[in-house]
Amino acid sequence: MKTINFYSLSILFIFNFFFCNMARADEIKVYEQMTAGKAIVIDIREKDEIKSGMIKGALWLPLSELNKNPAHAIKKLKAMMKDKELFLYCRSGNRVKSFISTIDKKGIKGQNLGGYEDLVSKGLPKQSP
Repeated sequence: MKTINFYSLSILFIFNFFFCNMARADEIKVYEQMTAGKAIVIDIREKDEIKSGMIKGALWLPLSELNKNPAHAIKKLKAMMKDKELFLYCRSGNRVKSFISTIDKKGIKGQNLGGYEDLVSKGLPKQSP
């Protein structure tokens, strides 16, 4: 029984170490793609939320705009994308799921970048809105 616990703990430790390092690399890679013009990052938080700042270079399209006037928001989103990969973030990453579900039905693929504070804590620079 002790052998199984040792192996289980070892695997868990290795997985956590690998996963944590990969998560950071992904956010930084996305930021590098955005600054190289190969991707866009969109902040979907509301106006009162972006007062605390945004990821430097990110565009803003709040979820409420998508919900209020989907056709207009989709048109605006397509104009922003211009054949680039799309990454979205909000406060925690939860609202992004709803946003992605809506745009996916219109043939637009987006990826969840997570939450704003988490992105900043991982080293992504921020700017005032």
